[in-house]
Amino acid sequence: MKPPPQAPVRQRLAAGTHWLCTCGRSGHGALCDGSHTGSGRRPRRIDLAEATELAWCPCGHSQQPPLCQPQHCPATAPWFIAGPTAAGKSAVAAELADRLGGEVVNADAFQLYRGLPLLTAQPTDDETARAPHHLFAVLDPGERVSAATYAAMAAPVIDAIRRRGRRPIVVGGSGLYLKALTHGLPPDLPTDPGLRQQLGGWTAGHRRDELLRLDPTAATQVDLANDRYVSRALELVMLSGRPLAEARPPFPPPRPDIAAVVLQRDVIDLDQRIAARCRAMIDAGLVREVAAIDPARVAPTLAKAIGYRQALDHLAGRIDDAGLVEQLRLATRRYAKRQRTWFRREPVFQTLPVTAGEAPAAIAARALDALAGRR
Repeated sequence: MKPPPQAPVRQRLAAGTHWLCTCGRSGHGALCDGSHTGSGRRPRRIDLAEATELAWCPCGHSQQPPLCQPQHCPATAPWFIAGPTAAGKSAVAAELADRLGGEVVNADAFQLYRGLPLLTAQPTDDETARAPHHLFAVLDPGERVSAATYAAMAAPVIDAIRRRGRRPIVVGGSGLYLKALTHGLPPDLPTDPGLRQQLGGWTAGHRRDELLRLDPTAATQVDLANDRYVSRALELVMLSGRPLAEARPPFPPPRPDIAAVVLQRDVIDLDQRIAARCRAMIDAGLVREVAAIDPARVAPTLAKAIGYRQALDHLAGRIDDAGLVEQLRLATRRYAKRQRTWFRREPVFQTLPVTAGEAPAAIAARALDALAGRR
């Protein structure tokens, strides 16, 4: 892996007055001897009450190089690689991090879990060898996680990477987790344990029908195939007495330093990649992997991983080998469609078209241009 190109320049200075060169003749951050006056710019005075190690930014984003806080420097702002499952995100992120001397941060809800590398499609050994990877396989199967808990986990990891003068490359397909980083989360929503218990006694179809009866527009805002989302939306509508769009507070605006791309493949190409991945997962031992985990110890988030329910059905004899392949493929295609729909609604993610057979190195080169604002 390459060294970080934007590592801060550090020097320990004694107590007293020092001068920071602003003329550029000695390079960013050079201490000035007072003789560099040709540019017409005066040195910047620094008064230190005690010996201090100072660092300054070598990125050149300021005409007068400030004392550096790498975690706030534009040259270390996170870059985001998103896209549907099987789009090739992991390979592109590893390639990009390797080129930049960056570090990869996971933003996929399922890849947070350890012990199920096939089910959760963990990065390959080759990919993790190219750059440091963070927040992969860090939770036990029974640990619960949400967008809020993920954001609390990711923030210090990203901050630490930036303090090292490196750029975080955040990669994943969990739209809400990504948005928790690119925008922040909206205020906490109201909840009523009694109402939630009442709704829990209804069937999924009843909850869906009642939501659409109370708010027909909810179909454009909620994934009706996801019962957890439907239940929460129904709870909000019933508590507020208003349509979901009014009951749910909006997300904050995107943070100003966000640069993000979403990999977009032709549907036929993506379907072929999904089919190949499903076959490879099964051949590598997906069913054995799931069988080794006690279902009672599987958190709700992990239980929604594509392939988990299908593997359980196969173990119970409800589907045969051919049915497992087909159901896994169809479920993955539906999930990818939901992901594509999510990212189309998020203007902060600029689309990066990817052609069939395009190498990760070529995709990463174009992603670099897009993220750096060169296109």
